[in-house]
Amino acid sequence: MMMKVQCLGLYEKGNHTQEHLLQISEAKELGNFNRTLMKFFTNIITDYAVLKCRNNIIEKSTKVRQKLALSSSNETIIYLHSGFGVDQAGGTELDMTNLELSEGPVSVRFIHPNTGEISTGRAIVAGGSVKLVLPAFYENLAVYLKGKQSAQHGDTPL
Repeated sequence: MMMKVQCLGLYEKGNHTQEHLLQISEAKELGNFNRTLMKFFTNIITDYAVLKCRNNIIEKSTKVRQKLALSSSNETIIYLHSGFGVDQAGGTELDMTNLELSEGPVSVRFIHPNTGEISTGRAIVAGGSVKLVLPAFYENLAVYLKGKQSAQHGDTPL
């Protein structure tokens, strides 16, 4: 499990030592980030145990500083990082290939970890590929694609 979390970069990246005590404001901010992350894992992902690190599904043409992926035949999660303190303008294309998702329509969620905001959309997987246009985001964005097979797991539609 820790390898998967580290694959996505979902761990606290601070330079905390034993001498460093978190201030109340820092603890609240870290708590909010953790709350957003836990909502994501408990309310959205349906088959975490079978997700594999598959960073190679993200095409190099996607212009974002860091790109990481977990994927299965039912869902794909992409983590994008624009850089610390960096706004990423909307309109950047996210190209994915060699997806295990079934051909056809998929539900898409864009999750902004800094705010907890979620926006939804649809896309079409064709030939194992899909292209998305990303919204603007600050520092981090998680993109969640759910294939039609996920409905078998009792998932509610988006």
